[in-house]
Amino acid sequence: MAVSSGDDIADTTETAPEITENDDPGTVLPDTDEPVSSVPAGEPLPETVERGFCAVGQVDEINSRVAVLLWNGKSAVFSYFGAAPETGTVAYCETAGEKISFDRADLDDFQLWRLYDDENGEYLYGNDGEQEFFIHFSDGCVCFLKFSDTSWNVYNKKGNLFDIPASGFQWPSTVWPCGLQALDYDGDGAFDVVFADATLTYDYSMYGGDNFVNIARLFNGDSEDISAGEFSLIID
Repeated sequence: MAVSSGDDIADTTETAPEITENDDPGTVLPDTDEPVSSVPAGEPLPETVERGFCAVGQVDEINSRVAVLLWNGKSAVFSYFGAAPETGTVAYCETAGEKISFDRADLDDFQLWRLYDDENGEYLYGNDGEQEFFIHFSDGCVCFLKFSDTSWNVYNKKGNLFDIPASGFQWPSTVWPCGLQALDYDGDGAFDVVFADATLTYDYSMYGGDNFVNIARLFNGDSEDISAGEFSLIID
């Protein structure tokens, strides 16, 4: 496997104003109730069973092989058993040595929610016109950023998944709409995985102004700095 490391609205306030139904036109609720490093070639994979989320790169269904980027920032080529995963997606997986199996992770759409990165931590905010919803991220939450089916980044640092500029948007340290998909896999009320798809573009002109449309800016505040993933998930 080849692994490579490869005029917004000005803010005028010091702190974000309280969100009310009047300044947030509402959220479309989902349908359902240390640094990243690569794996050197030849480094043995642990024989013990490990479970978590992964980004699925190239899939060879003839030979049952797949290149993946794991939740812990390691990438590798595995022999898979069971159903073949879908390239370019995020899945739940179980590994043991050179073997891997997959379980689908059907993420919910939170692209019209607001993402906060402030002194209160990181969380998604939404409302349906009557109720407000605040969803935080679990301590082990992992975020995958996709640039193509085989080009990915992964973020897994507790309490620092995102880097939203303190200025440059409608409110400091927050962006809305956020353009994210996410999933509370274990049902404990906090997100376990987030998927940011930089191959998609969003038209938010219906909300007025120059809203957040480049999802890559969630991770360093400058959309020009991230144009490709650090990991190329290709089978040699």
